[in-house]
Amino acid sequence: MLIEGPRDYTPHLDKLRLTHRLPIAIHSDFGDDTGRHRGAFYRFCEYSPEWQAMCAAESIKAEVRIIDLLWVDVADIDDMTHRYADAELRRGRYINLPCERLEVESFGDH
Repeated sequence: MLIEGPRDYTPHLDKLRLTHRLPIAIHSDFGDDTGRHRGAFYRFCEYSPEWQAMCAAESIKAEVRIIDLLWVDVADIDDMTHRYADAELRRGRYINLPCERLEVESFGDH
């Protein structure tokens, strides 16, 4: 079974199967000689497709492998923006309009 996440974590999948209380996450990071640092979390919740796939694989004794690129291969240490960030979307009209209509301040991004 192939799931999303940092592929160098595959040898440590047994750690995800310990008696954790969900949600849990894998943290992947890297840095350079100047002290700059980048990192990302790969979250696992009860409803996460990756978690459900791991549970299904375990029930049929199938091997699980994580297949995504490593964070160091995806992120750019010189560009501190995140290509999957949604900060701009949270300030746009697609969020402001529903907040106004629902009479709420935000969608809880505190």
